[in-house]
Amino acid sequence: MSTPEQRLQMAAAIVDFEARRDKKGRLAIYKLPKQDGGGTYEVAGINERYHPNEAAHLAELINDEQYEAAENEAREYIALFTDHVALWTNVAATESYLRDCSFNRGPRGCARILQRALNVDDDGKVGPHTLAALDSAEKNPLNLLSSLRAAREQYERQVVGRDESSIFWKGLVNRWNNALEEAKQFLSNGQLAGISPAMHGAAVADGTGGSSNFFLDVISKDSRFKTVDRIADAGLLEPRTRASVQAIIGDAKQLGINLMIFETYRSKERQKALFDQGATQLKNVGVHHYGLACDLVKNVNGQPSWKGDFSFLRTLGHHHGLVWGGDWGEPSVPHSFVDSDHVQRVTKGRQASLFSGAWYPDGGYDPYQDGAK
Repeated sequence: MSTPEQRLQMAAAIVDFEARRDKKGRLAIYKLPKQDGGGTYEVAGINERYHPNEAAHLAELINDEQYEAAENEAREYIALFTDHVALWTNVAATESYLRDCSFNRGPRGCARILQRALNVDDDGKVGPHTLAALDSAEKNPLNLLSSLRAAREQYERQVVGRDESSIFWKGLVNRWNNALEEAKQFLSNGQLAGISPAMHGAAVADGTGGSSNFFLDVISKDSRFKTVDRIADAGLLEPRTRASVQAIIGDAKQLGINLMIFETYRSKERQKALFDQGATQLKNVGVHHYGLACDLVKNVNGQPSWKGDFSFLRTLGHHHGLVWGGDWGEPSVPHSFVDSDHVQRVTKGRQASLFSGAWYPDGGYDPYQDGAK
């Protein structure tokens, strides 16, 4: 899996591939040609047809001359939109190229490009068969990247219907090639030479790297581990949790609800401060500390809002394997503490073993199939 720094590096590369900039190198609002199909304008490839709320927010930031904020917002939005590919692979180079495919052709288009590269059924659904083929192909990641590049062009010709006659073709070819070179930066010298790694990752059939411990491997090594500041970085969510949060945000948008991440990782120091304020019942540690919980709030003109009903998170959370803090997975049981903007990938009954270090969920863990309530 990628580190939080690599994740943002991948997203920043996509911003650079997509962005139109002014003479000072700042993000600019680009008016799209009629043939583009993305609406009337975009910022860093985030267009007003497919991403209307985010495009409008970025345009507002630019018009207000908040260029750095726009850059950071575009990068994080693209990272979040493409986070689902991190569930498929443990190889950063593969993840990098697939993120670019996903942002360019959407999650289903990305899945079909991957399946074409692997010569498996092209149904747009990445299941056990596709993941097993990917695990095998990643033993030679340089060859896989070349196959992905070829599959991307094949998909554009056969599915999208574009070829050399399109005014966009030259730009697309450059994009595919640049994304390939960017992905190669994540390969070791041996992999660049076509040498298979001595030991290939810890990927399992569900593509999540089941036996790894994201808290020990990533979070505990992050420079923000002891910060008292609030962190809203999705890169510090365990990959399965991150993908579920992204899916919830996407589903909520279909319901007309625009959500934003308010908090992901939380240090012990911040946890104690919130306890002292009466904002949590846990004094020393919480599920946020392990990258397994997220607070989702409503996005109102780029600002967080807790107004209105949040019960929709019960259904969306359950559908994507997360427990809602409004009922803690047991809607018929009264609870003394309601946390209506909170979702987590752990049952309340499992928290003690998590906090003691005796247990951490693997990629296949489902809190709704867990006997510990």
